[in-house]
Amino acid sequence: MKLIEISQKDCVGCRLCEMVCSLSHEGECSTTGSRIKVLRDEEFGNNLVSVCLQCADPKCMEACASNAITRDEGTGIVKIDTEACIGCEICIDSCRWAQLPWTQRNLWPSSATSAEATRSA
Repeated sequence: MKLIEISQKDCVGCRLCEMVCSLSHEGECSTTGSRIKVLRDEEFGNNLVSVCLQCADPKCMEACASNAITRDEGTGIVKIDTEACIGCEICIDSCRWAQLPWTQRNLWPSSATSAEATRSA
């Protein structure tokens, strides 16, 4: 399995990682289709790269009203089924690390196994 290594101190905020992620998984260069989000703190000039941390005890999964968030028994990866997701955003509020990227289309753009994308480039 491939992993993404993030260096917060080296991030210049170009958002190229978002574009490559979107192109790789959605077939288009669009920041709205990315599973990686780069957030800019304008006050201090910092960039924060945000991806799902694949928690051992995911509070988002517990909070999901439609059971759209599950853990794959084979890989251990937390997945979001976008077909089952009702878009209530309770999972976002329940994430203790605030790492669930919500897109304009839905959580984890189009693929039902998109959570795997936070672990592979």
